[in-house]
This record gives sequence, C-alpha cells and structure tokens, in this order.
Amino acid sequence: MMNLLRVATRYDPTGRRDTRHCQQAGCKRATTGRKPYCTEHVALMPQVQRLQEELQRREDEWSAVLRRGARAVDPQGTTAQEILMYLKIQGSSTVRRLAKDLSMDLELLTPYVNALRRHRLVRVTQNKRGIPLVHYTGPEEGGNGAETAAAKKTRAA
Repeated sequence: MMNLLRVATRYDPTGRRDTRHCQQAGCKRATTGRKPYCTEHVALMPQVQRLQEELQRREDEWSAVLRRGARAVDPQGTTAQEILMYLKIQGSSTVRRLAKDLSMDLELLTPYVNALRRHRLVRVTQNKRGIPLVHYTGPEEGGNGAETAAAKKTRAA
C-alpha cells in the first residue's frame, strides 16, 4: 500500500493529495468522487433533491390513482409516459408482462391502461388465449398520422 502512495506522489510533484471535504457547515468528512458533500449530506445536492421531489410526485400520483382510479391518471405524467415508452420500444405486451417489467401491481397498472385507452394512446385487444394485450397507438405509429380502415374498425370496436 505504501508503494501505491509513493507512485501517486511521484506523478503529483507537489505531494498533495486531492481530497475534498464536505461543504456542509461543521462537517469535516472527506467526500468521494470529488463530490461537494459526504455520504451523510448527499441529500443536499440539487440533483438529489430533484430526484426526491420526482419520487414524491410519483408516490402521490400512485396513491391518487389507487384511490380514484383512471380519473386520477395524468396521460402526460411520468408513469403514463413510462408505459407508453415501454410499449413504443418493446411492442405490444400483455397486461401481466407490462406490470412485471415496469414493477407495478396489476391493481395500479389497470387504471393507467384504461385511461390511456380512453385518450386513444393505447389499444387493448385479446390474444388467441383471451389474455388482454396492450398496443401502442400514439402519434408516431402511423408514420404520417394516417390510419388504415382496418385500424379504424379495430379502434371503434
């Protein structure tokens, strides 16, 4: 270990170690990765605060959806957009697979699917075994926005 220190000081001619200390008043702990705060005060960083706010918004939205159902779903919200992005990238999915891949309970996912269907952002059909299948029908599905007659019939049903 001492050899490592000698090698490090050989490349830094001043012999100083580049250590940062926590910027929280009264805290003298060293930080890792040249961050402004130690692990105990990392929650003071603006990025961490924004993330905590986003997580709290999501938690509030989920509890409202569980209480009020599809009426509480914001189609522009984080969870709805996450569902749409998943379907857009992965393609059609069963409701169970969607719930599993997004780590959501079926009880929570169902109102989202219903609300997105009402806004015509997804379409729900059944596969050969009668299991519900969710399809993305957002703005980019038809390319130039034109729908085929078969797609309009299916959507109307």
